[in-house]
Amino acid sequence: MIKFDVARLNQIIADNNKKNDTGNNKEYTKIAYLPQGKHTMRFFIDPDQNITRELAIHQTKGKKCLCPDHLNKKNRNNPKWPEIVQAMKPEYKEQNLQKLPDCEICKIAKEINDWRSGLSLKYNHVVYASLYETNAASDYWVPNKEQGVPYALIGKGKMKNALMSTLESLAAGAPEFIVKMLNPTMPAAVAVVDVIGGNQGSVSINVMPIGDKPPVINPADEKMPEWYRPLSQIFIPEDFDVLSYEEFVAYAKEKQAELQANPLEPENDTGSTVTSTDSQNILPGGNISLGSATSPNVSSPEATVAAQQMTQPAGEKLVVDQVAQVSVPSDPVAASNDLAPNERMTKMGRKITLPTNVIEMGCWKEFNTSTPKCMTCPINLECMTEKGAA
Repeated sequence: MIKFDVARLNQIIADNNKKNDTGNNKEYTKIAYLPQGKHTMRFFIDPDQNITRELAIHQTKGKKCLCPDHLNKKNRNNPKWPEIVQAMKPEYKEQNLQKLPDCEICKIAKEINDWRSGLSLKYNHVVYASLYETNAASDYWVPNKEQGVPYALIGKGKMKNALMSTLESLAAGAPEFIVKMLNPTMPAAVAVVDVIGGNQGSVSINVMPIGDKPPVINPADEKMPEWYRPLSQIFIPEDFDVLSYEEFVAYAKEKQAELQANPLEPENDTGSTVTSTDSQNILPGGNISLGSATSPNVSSPEATVAAQQMTQPAGEKLVVDQVAQVSVPSDPVAASNDLAPNERMTKMGRKITLPTNVIEMGCWKEFNTSTPKCMTCPINLECMTEKGAA
């Protein structure tokens, strides 16, 4: 006879609840891309007391990895770098490598020499921010006027430069004010962030000196919340993952072979058709405005990172059933009055033929980097050009 009693039943239930408390109920860090619009937020440091982290990665179609060339450059003065590299892979130790091998992905991207391949290195920055108000709310960008909603916020160099310029400016006259604002366990002031996209896009940050918000993290808590992780662990860990890199290299080689067999049509702004086949599109540089001051964005053209949310529900990926066609008419004004039901005219005068399922899903709306559907849509380049992402 099997012996099974109430005590054992209660133990099973208790074990299950314990498992749920440590696994299924884990607090994940919310990740969002800074969208165009006006946002009231508060920036704050990570557990290692860092304000920003640079993201220099290769990313396309669900794959992402750090760039060996960028890591070698970053660690060129690190005496422990050879030891770190040799610990990554037995072959590296056997070869007594002093740095990582040159990046094969960058080499292939250079040989293809077309940003539409999606292989080029993409630069962004990540910072912690708590969102209180926004005029660009979405499923992945949700404010809370009183308590705020903490995000690991990803933006281009314009965001980082505007933030650091703001901090530097205020630190000269009110250092204690800035220290308090950056400490998530203290009540502090917020800032209004204005983001303008497009070719001449900008980011402006104006700190509000009054109206403190409650602490982002309760100082009475015995330990920090699970979502509050070092920025070095956000989106992609800063430790080089050899397997992810080698998988990306294999993909890059397949992509190169594919494009050699079926080359992309050359870009042409005089009326020829351009086919957009990848969601990794380079955004033009712009200006950084801070109050009445502006400074040019002198960095190389930066690419947007495909929007991947850690809390993204399953099944959000947009499957495209045909390629979108983009053409530039010789007379945009006249052409805008003669559009088929599946055509749209952008402000720049480009006529776009929408894929069937894009029309059915009603996706001809404002581009939003925090929406996975936008980032996988084959016409997102046009939206980015018109709306922009900072």
